[in-house]
Amino acid sequence: MPGTEGLLGEQHGRQPSPRAKLPERPPSGTLWHWNQRLDPSFKRAPPTLGEAMGNPIRPSSPFDFATLLQEAFHCENMGISVDDDADPICLDQESQPTPSNEQTLPCTPSTTPPHLPDNPTSSSSLNNPHSTPTSGAPTNSKAKSKQSRSNGRRANKRRKKTAEKGHEATEYAIFEHVQLSDPLVLPIDHAQLPVSSSGYVGVRSRESKRTLQKTHTLDQLLALGFEVVKWDGQYVLFWLMLPFCSLTFSEARPITDSAGRICGVLAGRPRGTSFDKVLERTCDLLHEESARAPYQPGVSKHRRGEFTAIGFGISFGGGQTKAQRLATGHHHALVEQFLASHDISRIASFADGAFATWSPRLYEYYRTTLHKASAHTGQPINFSGSCFAAMSVNMGGHVCCFKHRDCVNLAFGWCAITSLGDFDPTKGGHFVLWDLKLIIEFPPGSTILIPSAVFSHSNTEIAPHESRFSITQYTAGALFRWVENGFRTDEELKKLDPEHYSHMSSLKSSRFEHGINMYSNLEELCSKV
Repeated sequence: MPGTEGLLGEQHGRQPSPRAKLPERPPSGTLWHWNQRLDPSFKRAPPTLGEAMGNPIRPSSPFDFATLLQEAFHCENMGISVDDDADPICLDQESQPTPSNEQTLPCTPSTTPPHLPDNPTSSSSLNNPHSTPTSGAPTNSKAKSKQSRSNGRRANKRRKKTAEKGHEATEYAIFEHVQLSDPLVLPIDHAQLPVSSSGYVGVRSRESKRTLQKTHTLDQLLALGFEVVKWDGQYVLFWLMLPFCSLTFSEARPITDSAGRICGVLAGRPRGTSFDKVLERTCDLLHEESARAPYQPGVSKHRRGEFTAIGFGISFGGGQTKAQRLATGHHHALVEQFLASHDISRIASFADGAFATWSPRLYEYYRTTLHKASAHTGQPINFSGSCFAAMSVNMGGHVCCFKHRDCVNLAFGWCAITSLGDFDPTKGGHFVLWDLKLIIEFPPGSTILIPSAVFSHSNTEIAPHESRFSITQYTAGALFRWVENGFRTDEELKKLDPEHYSHMSSLKSSRFEHGINMYSNLEELCSKV
């Protein structure tokens, strides 16, 4: 007897994941469970498929399912948590934090992003709930102002919880994003992918620069035998059989290997028009900054492509003896502007929530390591709502990556990539997985998380009149090694603690396998509902 999830999958034109073993009666977290939560008078047992398709269900007369369901979905904090999924946050002037000082601020989890601006960056009433309302509807303006303050309090409460404990997938998030997902199954065993002898980082490609440092069009890759994966990264609107009531289901697609491990995810994007405005403002900022004077050669000429990449955050490597923030040089003011951007913080927070939903153990490993490094060094983290140590904002308007591996990232770790701009994702801007000969449509505003240290990836070209930017979040594999060495380099550890050095060396051969064992599978995630 199919449960409610099966019924929704059939009506929606999609089948639940074959690995999501759904019970005969819907578990808590399904639509029927929400009916009973919303109205205790709703006592009828869940219907069979035949009843749902043919016979009417007649609850008690005061029960208004459509209204209550819409209230539940829009007023409760469901789905993947995003820093502010309602209206812009309204902070009292006396409670607003000042921008952090990179040299003096110890980076412990804070209740607000460490680089929150003193004042909103926009003067519009949309961004500033305290702006003077226009004439015509004073009563309505007061109601909106009250609602805005309420939204701000809820957002601050969510942000405080996220800063203290990180993102955690709710019961409904598992139902919406996981149980109804359509996995992209890869014909590989992730355990067999190439990594360094330490198990912490990947290996650099042996292909020549001439082979790697060029871009490709969609048609060129199709001629090489690549296959296109259609994906719009949006939510799908689904009308229930009840009048005036609809639900949206995420088009998130987990990427699984032949052993069923979730080794990445096409996470999509948050629902709602407020995130559209986040994307619009971020693109405006990047357009404006890209048009300024030329940037330093170090950020404009690199092996990933012919575009400006501004990196910032905590890192380790290159002869360092302790973790520290990446040097920003002449771009310090621009980096501070990015760190102060509530819009970029929201983009980072969504990727963090997706990571926590699809790989909770690996997510916790990232988050714990980051906060240990931050607490030990006193270096501030980028955003309190993100477990990633570093971010790169890729600018210039025509971001198109060459084929590459981010081999210094954690070998079994994930990096988050968010696509931005104005382009046709069916014709360009695709995410290309070279080892698998896959071309994945990558629409503006959507986010993908993949193990970028072991997969060779790139983008397809966009049209001359189009624009594309991207934001990536990542953590260097060497940072994990430094923390697990007791905040020492290998040389320091060997000299000061030979026993621990010997123990760490003995783990090299099994470290990558241990790392991918932190991956989840669909059965495990679905069992949480």
